[in-house]
Amino acid sequence: MKKRVRGRTATGVTVTGAVVLLGALLQGSSAVAQAAPAHSAPVTATCVGTRPAGSLSDRGAEDFTPLDRTLAHVGRMGESARYAAVYTGLSVDEEDRATDVYRMPSASFDADLCGAAERGVTVRLHDTDANRTDLEA
Repeated sequence: MKKRVRGRTATGVTVTGAVVLLGALLQGSSAVAQAAPAHSAPVTATCVGTRPAGSLSDRGAEDFTPLDRTLAHVGRMGESARYAAVYTGLSVDEEDRATDVYRMPSASFDADLCGAAERGVTVRLHDTDANRTDLEA
């Protein structure tokens, strides 16, 4: 009888463990590791800023970092009439002092953006099929 009870106990623990794990998966528990989202568009070009820190025309707050100032500049470029037709958006990678910029291919946008990036900031460019204006319409 003892073997039979132990067998049922072990089976009960296994089933309980499986139910708890399944529940965690279904509820999206943070205890379960989840993969980071992959970029939807591959990196097509990369540049590292060489512009001296603080040299952008609108420096922003005093505590802005080179990455902060570069991000603000990218945002202004994307809102400008000149680049609204190519700019899609951006994401930030603070750990690597980098930004991923999504845009429709444009040599002039890329050159202006890379030329404006402050020293030490990495800009990764991704090709897209649509601009931000079309996506927000």
